[in-house]
Amino acid sequence: MVACGINELYLRKAKSSGTKCWSFINDPSDRRKVLINYESLKDQYKKMVISKFGNPYEYMAKEPIRKMVKPDFKAEDHFRSYRFDNDKSLS
Repeated sequence: MVACGINELYLRKAKSSGTKCWSFINDPSDRRKVLINYESLKDQYKKMVISKFGNPYEYMAKEPIRKMVKPDFKAEDHFRSYRFDNDKSLS
């Protein structure tokens, strides 16, 4: 939410006071992080998340596939250095 433009101090106060509009969850893999339940967010905050990161449901559906994909740096270097038609490069 901080990346979406919500003030970090505001979120800290909301967590410590137990504000109902924010549903905080402890991150099971990193206790230093705090997660916020997307379903419990107000519509305005959901729109902020979607505009910054895209649809969270699509992200979660694609995440297992992303974890399986391994980067091929050799292929990436080849495509970055490839030139055609008077020194044009691939996008």
